[in-house]
Amino acid sequence: TAGSPPSRRRCHWVERSRDSIDCLFIKECDSCYECSYCTQCYQTFYAEHCENMRDGYLCFDCKDCDNMIACTAQRHQQYMVLNQKVTKEEYERIRDAMMRSKDAFDDMRRQFAELKRTTPRRFSNQIKCYNSTGDDLVGCKNALNAFNCRNVEDSKYMFDLGDDKDSMDVYEHGLIVPSERFYEAHACMAGYNLRFTQM
Repeated sequence: TAGSPPSRRRCHWVERSRDSIDCLFIKECDSCYECSYCTQCYQTFYAEHCENMRDGYLCFDCKDCDNMIACTAQRHQQYMVLNQKVTKEEYERIRDAMMRSKDAFDDMRRQFAELKRTTPRRFSNQIKCYNSTGDDLVGCKNALNAFNCRNVEDSKYMFDLGDDKDSMDVYEHGLIVPSERFYEAHACMAGYNLRFTQM
């Protein structure tokens, strides 16, 4: 957005993060690149749905991990490549080779894509949700067909928003100030009983 620091101009939905670029839906991250749906990550690159990760490359659904390359569905691990334990020296050798050579990086990316394709995963990413359908939901209750939502209650057909109740057909709204009873709204911050609104 205009006026944002250069390091955040190519990010979308960034909360309390710094020195990160080309990221989507990250929270409390620092020095990250091409990460999506990540929380509390540091020096992490090309990661999805990771949390509390440090020095990770090409990772998916890893939590509380350090020094990982091309790993999926790992918990409380360090020094791993393609879901296999390696020594610190081996990790550093592979990382350095991968970062120096585009061919080596592309090869690792291909292997990671295959590993990710064959790794079992949850049908939906939901945390502390009740009676809700959709994906990437946190703290939602009775949310129908909701995606990328936080703290949404008794609502349906919602995308990219938070802190909202009793609403329908709303996109990119809220999170900082709670709102209620919105219908057909886009990019609003807060309000009550609004219809067909934008910005």
